[in-house]
Amino acid sequence: MRKTIFRLALITIAVVIGLTSWVWTTRAVRSQVMSLRNRDHVNLSKLSGHSIFYIITHDIFPYIASYVVMALILQISSAILAEASLSILGLGPRTTEVPTLGLMMNWAMIYQAHIMGKWWAYLPVLLMIALISFSMNLMNTGLDQVFNPTLRE
Repeated sequence: MRKTIFRLALITIAVVIGLTSWVWTTRAVRSQVMSLRNRDHVNLSKLSGHSIFYIITHDIFPYIASYVVMALILQISSAILAEASLSILGLGPRTTEVPTLGLMMNWAMIYQAHIMGKWWAYLPVLLMIALISFSMNLMNTGLDQVFNPTLRE
């Protein structure tokens, strides 16, 4: 029963974060696809009589795949930060079976660690959030240097 409630709360928080954070990625990917749609190699494929599926899979998708992967990495990093923010405010899943990073900070706030001067209650959680976000951003920068020909030396 408890695991079911936790899963439901976890799914709810994931759906809320997903519903509120897809707009930026969709607009960015759409603008990239719109610029690719008017390139010469796509127009040549249209004139050659290729199907829409062929044009999408062979002319547009290879150029947009790296951008989508990089946007996904940034969205995962921001979703982790959003979950921690919601949980520290007490709006995330409340469970003792599987603690989240924001929930651990919420527990530190509930037990008044900041008032009692016990800063080390926050330190491991803050370090983990910082390391995860920093590593995701480093992955994004590395992939950008690999896929973006203007950044190559």
